[in-house]
Amino acid sequence: MFLFGTSKTKWDGLPALPSVEPDIQSVWQVCIRSRSGTGLISSKNSRRFCDVEARAIREEFEAFLNRLGPDSFAVFYFIGHGVQVAESELRLLCSDSLPESPQSAISPIEVVSMFAERQIAEWVMVLDCCHAGVILSNPSIQTRNRKNEGSLIVCAARAGQAWELRGKGGLLTHYLTTAIRTGACVPPGRKVVDFASAAHWTRIEIKEKHSSLNAIPDIDLWGSAGYIVARIPPPTSSENSLPVESVLFIGAAPENATEAIKQAVIGACHTLGRHLAECRVTLLICNPWDESADYHVAMGYAGDDRAGAVHLFMPEGEETKRNDDRFPNALDNDRIAVERNWYPVVGNGEFSPETWLYCQLQALEYSDAVVALGGAEGRSTSVLLQLAEARGVHVLPFAHWRGAAGAAYERNREHFEVLGIAESLLRRNGIEDLPDLIRAVALSRAGQPSDLRSVFLSRAAKDSAAAECVAEHLERRGIAAVFGDKPQAPGRDVSAVIHQRMRESQVCAIFWSQHFALSPHCFIELLEALRRARRENLHIWLLRLDSTPVVHPEARRQKSWYTPTMVDIEGWCGEVLPPLNAIRVSK
Repeated sequence: MFLFGTSKTKWDGLPALPSVEPDIQSVWQVCIRSRSGTGLISSKNSRRFCDVEARAIREEFEAFLNRLGPDSFAVFYFIGHGVQVAESELRLLCSDSLPESPQSAISPIEVVSMFAERQIAEWVMVLDCCHAGVILSNPSIQTRNRKNEGSLIVCAARAGQAWELRGKGGLLTHYLTTAIRTGACVPPGRKVVDFASAAHWTRIEIKEKHSSLNAIPDIDLWGSAGYIVARIPPPTSSENSLPVESVLFIGAAPENATEAIKQAVIGACHTLGRHLAECRVTLLICNPWDESADYHVAMGYAGDDRAGAVHLFMPEGEETKRNDDRFPNALDNDRIAVERNWYPVVGNGEFSPETWLYCQLQALEYSDAVVALGGAEGRSTSVLLQLAEARGVHVLPFAHWRGAAGAAYERNREHFEVLGIAESLLRRNGIEDLPDLIRAVALSRAGQPSDLRSVFLSRAAKDSAAAECVAEHLERRGIAAVFGDKPQAPGRDVSAVIHQRMRESQVCAIFWSQHFALSPHCFIELLEALRRARRENLHIWLLRLDSTPVVHPEARRQKSWYTPTMVDIEGWCGEVLPPLNAIRVSK
């Protein structure tokens, strides 16, 4: 890897970029092989520089190339200012770059030509700078002699401005290093991370979360090279992940609360939001008004740099719309993707309890868990919490300030005591334990018969790695893992085979994903599982491998777990499946 950046330059009118040096360090940490890291690029032949003159960069790059053979994998990574000097002509600025001296800046086209001349087997160029995308329209890029196995060019923006995130550094570098560090860009079962997958994941994330910036990365990919850059992180790197993807907050200060209690509730809401951001879950709220508890949860959520998305469920009233216009400015966090869901005004008007309950009911449809705090008894919060409990949605009621949340706690006290979380739900500062509490509720023992002997695993072919992992854990416990398509049954009707094999199982594990949703074969298995669950007491485990919505209404009401990586699958097996020493299979 040849990694360099420029935080300050002599080029006219360009500001200093204090994030360049930390970004260089971040790229080095995730890509370069070290004793405790996951990067696979050799440090022996890699170089990194910050604020170096152009002449020195050229000399160092020449020396870098001289150490490479034709079978090498090379990465050229630049972070800093880029300027367009002519049509399709880009210059990467160094510390001594001046407009009147072309040789005082680096031409990425020359870098590409040098890779091509050496016929480097695989190479990647990453340009986290303004105007980076203009090089892709350069004739020498479009007509270059591609004798290598593969090349990848990743540009921070098509032709305009590259963006920095406050406290995060360059937008492209932040998401690209996140993809490499976490392995979020590759499907379950993959052992390594490649630059191409990381670049495509980065493009999708930026497009979805920062569409207003008009800074979608450009990607030029050729060949079938591996571009392998890192191993999938070990389980310890996923310690903040939760088996839920979205959390709905519902609550308010208790009725007749003193000013001191109101302030304590606001503080608790900020803490709650911060913990949800730490765990990278999507926050669902209904009330963006600044006097609401929802608002303060959102403020706490936005204050953490791991915040991802806030989804609002609101009545389509004029006052609410005007207030919503101010909400993004209040969040003051460009990384957060705000999604608005508008619903008709019902009841006696925009501010009637019926209108807001209607919006809350819609939000409940999209939530994996509900966190409740206070709220008046006998009103909409009470109705919503009882409906959530009836539908099997995980509910965490913090009961210190009583109210509707306290009543929900009392209804489920025995369950919380069994899980060992009752004390935390009663303490005022129990919110500090929020990640552990959500994990405990969501990973509470899956419904299963006492004589569990066989589990039917329903998965799409492309999700086989996740299913095979669960199958291995089952078989270690003496439980048979059954698939609808293996062993094959030539000449027999697929539906009949599925029906027979599922009848012999006490549990059906469904691995829901985009691939599952598009598979007719999987749809047959889903319908059969739901039919048997209604009529014959089949237990269903629904593992969600990605963010694809569960569209079937009956399936949506099943208890589910969010397990997007193999690390999460392994953790689910350890938490949910019966302990090895507890297996007692009837003969």
